[in-house]
Amino acid sequence: MRDFEISLRKMAATHPVLFLRQLPIMASLMRGRTHLDGPVFRLRNHAVLFAQLLGVLELLQPHVYLSQHRTALVDILDSYCHMLQRHNLKEVTAMIPRIAVILNNFVSHAPAEASQFLNKYSNLIISLSARFSDQPLLRALASCLTSAGAGPAPLPAGPDQGPSPAQLSGLMMKLNSAESSDELTTVLQDLKALAARRVGVLDQFVDDLCDLLSSSGASVRELAHELLLRHLQQTPTAADRCVSAYFECLDSGDECVRSMVLDRLPEIVVLAQEYASQLMQKAFDVAISTNVNTASYISDAMALLNVQIGA
Repeated sequence: MRDFEISLRKMAATHPVLFLRQLPIMASLMRGRTHLDGPVFRLRNHAVLFAQLLGVLELLQPHVYLSQHRTALVDILDSYCHMLQRHNLKEVTAMIPRIAVILNNFVSHAPAEASQFLNKYSNLIISLSARFSDQPLLRALASCLTSAGAGPAPLPAGPDQGPSPAQLSGLMMKLNSAESSDELTTVLQDLKALAARRVGVLDQFVDDLCDLLSSSGASVRELAHELLLRHLQQTPTAADRCVSAYFECLDSGDECVRSMVLDRLPEIVVLAQEYASQLMQKAFDVAISTNVNTASYISDAMALLNVQIGA
């Protein structure tokens, strides 16, 4: 299921117009699932599907708010609200801040249609606002509903629980001043913890993570790969900043550096598919020059690419 998510995210980020045509299909896929009991909803991975499709919807902003897509958008948001009304699962509550961002942006782009939608779920939104009082976007949405005669007053998009500039600056200084693999590992683990709450922070560390892909420390390389791929999954259009580092690793004389990239080649190829042919050619060249069998890595990468065309 994760392979499909990677392909969907890349397609939504690089070809949003093509993907927007499929919004009605996306809405129909979500319909009729939320009525299931909580354990069944989780067991059948419906919560995972809803979370993955929410990520795609985030990537389709702001195009998704255009008038020609609003009917499908409202159908999709209906399904998310039905899910919130019926389920109190951990996986579901984790989506609430992200759904609030989508709704808030909907208010900004189409106030009349958004207000009509919010009124339909006024009890739900007011209830969630009271329950999650630390979510300012929920409070703003509830305020639209409770302020008689007041127009919508959404907050700027995006959650506010991210680290402060001082925290990020301090982490960057630690990363640049670390002298040993153990120190680098500790800093990267701290960055991983921050990214778990707000993956967008990784954008400021991309260049450093690229440099660390060829580190002599195995744990440093592992964490750098993990964080860089997480960034590419969140921002599939960022491949241009990272692909040269992958080529350098494949050219490395260190077998451990090369093999760590080859192990992740299928995912890298899909997330940086603008360079797919060059990356697979480089993997083939590695096989010729080092006598290492890379055929399985190339085959897996091609199979994952074929997922996008249904082959």
